[in-house]
This record gives sequence, structure tokens and C-alpha cells, in this order.
Amino acid sequence: MLLIAGLIFGGAGATMFYTIYKPRVFDKQLGYYYKSYKTKIHRRDIANSKTYIPLKSIKAIQLIGEHIKSDDSSYNSFELNLVLDDASRKNVVDHGNLKSIIADAETLSDFLNIPIWHAGSLKD
Repeated sequence: MLLIAGLIFGGAGATMFYTIYKPRVFDKQLGYYYKSYKTKIHRRDIANSKTYIPLKSIKAIQLIGEHIKSDDSSYNSFELNLVLDDASRKNVVDHGNLKSIIADAETLSDFLNIPIWHAGSLKD
């Protein structure tokens, strides 16, 4: 029974690790943003998937901060989102370090030549 429980928790942990650390790619040659471990992406892969976002549909980078409180602790969390031309948002990364996420947003803004929308944190 312990072996089965260990396999279940180990499998769940491996799946979470695989998903969370999947590289985010902004590919100017293909003209798409996607998350993938693949190094070679073909146009037929893009045509058959809804997970590829055209770079030209990205209108801005949105930074949002929030203060998270729980019974045990509290911390700041920051999101870097892509704002698309249909007004939807696509989360790229969540981070705990404001300076680091701002640096990432500035690099991405320069790379894609789009503005940064920086929303302040809400205080309780």
C-alpha cells in the first residue's frame, strides 16, 4: 500500500515539475509564443494546436502584484501576463521577486517592442 501511495505522489510531483518548468519560448522566426520542451517546432504543429499565440496578437505586457495572506504566512506574488488583441490575458510566469519580474518584463518589452502595463498591488 505504501508503494502505491508513493508512486501516486511521485507521479503527481513529477507531472507538476514537468508542467511548471516548461520553457516559455518567444520565437520570432516562427512568429509565435508557446511553452514546450521541443527544440524544433514545425508549422503543422502550430496549425493543429491552440497553445501557440501569434506574436503579432500580443499588444502589451501586464504586471500585477498581490499580497497573499494565509494562517501561517504572508508573501507578495507578481504575475507577468501577455495582453492579446482580443483583450484576453495569457499568464507567462508568477514570481515572488518584484525587481526580477520587472527586469524580465523590460527585456520582453524591448524584444517584442510592446508596452508594459504595471498595475500596483492592492493593500488590505
